[in-house]
Amino acid sequence: MKYIHTFFFTIGACLVFAQNQTLIDSLRNSLEGSSQAEKQQLLLDLSWEFAYSDIDSGEYYGLRGLELAKERNLPDEIAKAKSMLAIVYDIQGKVEESALLYLDVAKFYETNNNQAELSKTYNNLGVLFYYNGDTEKSFEYYKKSIDIDAALGDSLGVARSLINLAAIANTYGEWEKAFRYLKRGEKIAVFQDENGEVIRAINEALANNYIYQYKYDSALIYLNKAIRAFKQVGDNHSILSNLNGMIIVWRELGNYTKAENYLIEAEDLATIYDDQYLRKKRNEIAAELFDKKGDYQKAYSYLTKYLADNDSITSNERIRITSELEEKYQAEQKENEIAQLQIQQQQSKNQRNVLLLISALVVMGAIMLYILFRSKSKANAIISKSLAEKETLLKEIHHRVKNNLQVVSSLLSMQSRFITDKNALGAVNEGQSRVESMALIHQKLYQENNLSGVNAKEYIEDLAEILKNSYRTDSTIEFKYDVEDLTIDVDTIIPIGLILNELICNSLKHAYPNESEGTISIKLKEENKQLHLAVTDNGVGSSGESSEKSFGMVLIDSLALKLKATLQITSDKGTSTILNINKYKLV
Repeated sequence: MKYIHTFFFTIGACLVFAQNQTLIDSLRNSLEGSSQAEKQQLLLDLSWEFAYSDIDSGEYYGLRGLELAKERNLPDEIAKAKSMLAIVYDIQGKVEESALLYLDVAKFYETNNNQAELSKTYNNLGVLFYYNGDTEKSFEYYKKSIDIDAALGDSLGVARSLINLAAIANTYGEWEKAFRYLKRGEKIAVFQDENGEVIRAINEALANNYIYQYKYDSALIYLNKAIRAFKQVGDNHSILSNLNGMIIVWRELGNYTKAENYLIEAEDLATIYDDQYLRKKRNEIAAELFDKKGDYQKAYSYLTKYLADNDSITSNERIRITSELEEKYQAEQKENEIAQLQIQQQQSKNQRNVLLLISALVVMGAIMLYILFRSKSKANAIISKSLAEKETLLKEIHHRVKNNLQVVSSLLSMQSRFITDKNALGAVNEGQSRVESMALIHQKLYQENNLSGVNAKEYIEDLAEILKNSYRTDSTIEFKYDVEDLTIDVDTIIPIGLILNELICNSLKHAYPNESEGTISIKLKEENKQLHLAVTDNGVGSSGESSEKSFGMVLIDSLALKLKATLQITSDKGTSTILNINKYKLV
């Protein structure tokens, strides 16, 4: 069956296919003389082909498919037909009908323990809630979907849900969390996404993530990748979505000519395919473009179009309807549970007399045990409560320390904009990266269950990616990791993080001039009661001048002394720095 379960993210891109008239004619012709099973499939295929182009026809074929499934009395086929109709109704704006169908399908798959289809239905419910503004419910259903896919080993399903979770993180301004979701999805999909659909979606999501952070140069790289990929598969909806992104980027960079060129390209494509939400967004972006350019007549024209589209989209009503329907579904489940309990109570009446005698003996024994262990239980409860309160307090402390360090980093970033001296600017930027490396440690402490230590592998990989994005906008530098899965005490990981920050920054800034390609290898292992840390690049190597008086080297020497570590630096076909750490603590 050609019908696929869709997933959505960021500016509103979705995985769809352009209408193919030849295919539609072929499907229609095949209806005549086909078997009941074949006709069932053909009707749903036709409903999908019309879903984004002729929604009335999409509804017509979807209803015919549902009627045929009911005539044949096939529950699985009924569920598939309902799912297809739910998509069509959502596109039509019939949110109540769509939600009812999705919830009915979810109930069916829950009852029959069809985890794969249940995951897809939860994902679609997440989409419905997200695009109606209820991000809390959306996150709940996306999380259910990702848990099921992980248990089933469906890596691409996990990657799709990670894109959706990134969209929610962006909604709350949690750009770094969104970036990590997308990078996790990229790692999963890069070797398994044979059709490239998930990678296309991740490229678009990364582009929008950079736009939200005002990193327009990085956004351009991923927007160009996404547009090229979507043009290859003829996905006009996603092309239009990314053209909107291009208009924003060039507008903010002050190149109004390029922004107008992309606006023209988008409007030309919209004569073939258009979507009300994308058109509304495009008109809003264009109004601001011409306002900045000083062409107020065009700005007013596009603003008028934007307001007209905005008035026709009743999103608040859709939120209310969707929430009410979900409450009805939950209430129905509770009613079923109550009915089941009543049946069980009726069955137990015949055994009540025997159970009363047994219960009396058990109660007597329980009273004795209660007297013996009451004091101990009270003490354990007090201890548990105290520990929980201390853990919560410690997490809050780490959270606040991380937030304070982020404020310091932001202040340094703002200060750097007013510094003209290159040496002073470099010093401020280096200081900012050191602050961020420590902030990352506290972030991981309050996010993990273990408050006394940090997973070295995750921390080093995240730190390297953050530094790469800060110093290099290209993708020609590759990181290779040989890091043992160790949980390191906070007093040890902070100096190690600062040392890594200095070594990685030095390689990124000096080892690869003229945007040349290269590899930076990072190794951390415990051997012979020592931690062996090594950072090696295959760049141009040392110039022969002494760098021992630089602040970075002074800091490394000081931190190495604190860790009672020996330091060895060699420059032969690159630079290699090795530390053998004697003073450390694992958790």
